[in-house]
Amino acid sequence: MFASDFPRCYCSPKRCLRYLALLFLFSPLLVPLPSAAQDWLAAPLAGAIQNPSGKVEKAQVFIASERYDLAIQLLRDAVENDRDPDAQYLLGWCQANGKGVPRSLLQAEQSFFGAAQRKHFAAMYSLGRLRIDTAQPGSTKRVESGIETLKDAAELGMGAAMRRLGQVYRAGVPGALEPDLAEAQAWFQKAGSVGDAESFYYEGEMLESGQLGKSDPVQALALFNKAAVNGSTSAMVKLGMLAQSGSKPDPETALRWFEKAAALHSPEGHHRMGKLLQASDPRKAIEQFRLAAQGGYAPALVDYGIAHEEGLETAKDIASAVKAYQEAAEKGDPIGLYRLAICYDQGLGIAKNNAKATECFQTSGGAGYAEAQFRMGKRYASGEISIKDPIAAAAWFQLGAAQGHAPSQCALGEIYETATGALQNPAAALELYQKAGEQGYAEAWFRLGRMVETGQSTAVNLEAAYQLYLGASEKGFSEAKPMAESVARRLTPAAVKAVEKSFKASPDQLPKLR
Repeated sequence: MFASDFPRCYCSPKRCLRYLALLFLFSPLLVPLPSAAQDWLAAPLAGAIQNPSGKVEKAQVFIASERYDLAIQLLRDAVENDRDPDAQYLLGWCQANGKGVPRSLLQAEQSFFGAAQRKHFAAMYSLGRLRIDTAQPGSTKRVESGIETLKDAAELGMGAAMRRLGQVYRAGVPGALEPDLAEAQAWFQKAGSVGDAESFYYEGEMLESGQLGKSDPVQALALFNKAAVNGSTSAMVKLGMLAQSGSKPDPETALRWFEKAAALHSPEGHHRMGKLLQASDPRKAIEQFRLAAQGGYAPALVDYGIAHEEGLETAKDIASAVKAYQEAAEKGDPIGLYRLAICYDQGLGIAKNNAKATECFQTSGGAGYAEAQFRMGKRYASGEISIKDPIAAAAWFQLGAAQGHAPSQCALGEIYETATGALQNPAAALELYQKAGEQGYAEAWFRLGRMVETGQSTAVNLEAAYQLYLGASEKGFSEAKPMAESVARRLTPAAVKAVEKSFKASPDQLPKLR
């Protein structure tokens, strides 16, 4: 999005954004997002243990049955007495995830390092990723060390390490490594040459987006198909999404691709399949959400929670909904955070807690979710957080308005219309009400009607005001009906009839104000 796409902020945009930045820097409400290491450490790497010893084999059984305390005992015994690299790798995984021991990425790194010294490829991969993913901005040496460790694993023929190197060079590391797209493509191609199907997908993404020069959707599609044929679930999902979009959507083809990805236990495949089936087979859709949620896929956790909260093809179960939202929130999902905030705010399935609600709204809004940004603005505007703070409210509403969020646009307009001093700007309010009204937002129609009726920043136009009040009333804004009746009494019967005819012909189109 370009700067020109954002609505103007007439309370001085720099002042608003500077104020919001200070809130983020110093507010005790903010909580850190989950570590970047969490997602890829969700399960031990497939094929990481090739020839397990008896102790490691028993430990794997205990891990599979979630009896982590017993697994830890066996793994520590195998590390201390046998110097078993498989055990050291699995111990690192448990430490990184807090399974049977307190979660400690530092101890996990030490365990991975020990196994990596003995050329354990999964430990080398995990050590390299951990060093890069947890590097602070500017930690050049740590990132370089992680890259060298991944290259060591790549030299052993590990396609996943080659692929990860491609991803690192493609994205870069803030303050430590500049993106190198040519190097990224080279690593993806190396990974593809040893059979890593996902790498075809990532190279296809680069071609599709134009990162390697001019966008090449034809070659990208060929790589997506090649990746899918070789078992890439990411490519299968991508092909399903492509089938859904475009000038001629093909939901049947999309469903087949999502089914193929789901058959290979892709959480996103299950979730996409569920979204596609929501209208035609809601019960099956919810089952797909459940399967995706079991895989820890945050968007599916949210949809599964909503199904239980609202009783969609299942019994209402607020406790299960809250649990799903909490899991999604722990993964930093902005919608999960928002839904959890609503539960805290209203006491749904959990003790009412205004502080936690605000914390979740703020974190969700900070991650860019417009509805949460709107809620934060309302909390500052009403004094629900501390005292009424229209500047902070305007800053939050501005973030939502910049995304085209109609309630935020209308709320920001109200501040500009009703505030005193530097925040007051009726012309800005009129513009924002129009933007929200174009989206059918009832309150914006009402407030726009009031400005047109009284001639604020525009000429008085009773016909337009009457049509705006009619629209607001039709859209469910109760205060609009008496206002419409009042204005109608000031118009001639012919004018009233003409306005009503115009409104009936285009009930969702704003009238011309002049």
